[in-house]
Amino acid sequence: MSALFTNGKYNLDDSLRQAFQQKNIPVFEEKIHKLWHSDGQLQAIELESGQTVARSGIFFNPKTQQSSLIPKKLGVPMDQLGQYKTKEDGKTNIDGLYIAGDCRNHLHQIIHAASDGAKAAVSINMELLKEAWDEVGL
Repeated sequence: MSALFTNGKYNLDDSLRQAFQQKNIPVFEEKIHKLWHSDGQLQAIELESGQTVARSGIFFNPKTQQSSLIPKKLGVPMDQLGQYKTKEDGKTNIDGLYIAGDCRNHLHQIIHAASDGAKAAVSINMELLKEAWDEVGL
């Protein structure tokens, strides 16, 4: 059985709250006091009220913040979650500035950062090749 733990009051809109109810997914809006485990395997989640809810797994979304504000200082806009806005290839609104990895998407995983870097590198290479081609005048 699924459950949503918000770790404190959370502003769920009514349609989302109804969707959870229709699917019989309980929503716990108390702060989490403790995670009970045995040999690293989650057993239960204890809330501040003392209520314990059996669980065998958990997904979580930690709050993150940018480690560099240089792009912001240069004028790169950010989205509502604090990620820099770019095109799919990492190109920003500033000519010649590309951003890749955790600072431009919400998938904070090494494999995604590497993929982002590869996309940006290909785009940068194509841009440089086009500039060189244009200089030749063909």
